[in-house]
Amino acid sequence: AVAESCRKRLIGSARNALRLLDSPDSTTDVDQWKAIADEVLTARTEKVDWVQREGGRYGFRIAPKPVGE
Repeated sequence: AVAESCRKRLIGSARNALRLLDSPDSTTDVDQWKAIADEVLTARTEKVDWVQREGGRYGFRIAPKPVGE
C-alpha cells in the first residue's frame, strides 16, 4: 500500500509539473513549483522509510552512497 501510494503521488506530481510546463500562463507561481517539489520529497521520504522498515521482505535495501559523492 505504501509503495502504491508513493507511485501514485509521484505520477501526480509529474503530471502537475508537465501541466505547469505546458501552460501558456506566465503567472505560474513559485509556490506551485514548491508544492510539486514538496510532493516529490514527501513521496521519497515515505518510500525510503518503507524500504528501511519492510523492504527486506521483498529483497529491497538502500545501498550506501559511494565514497566521494
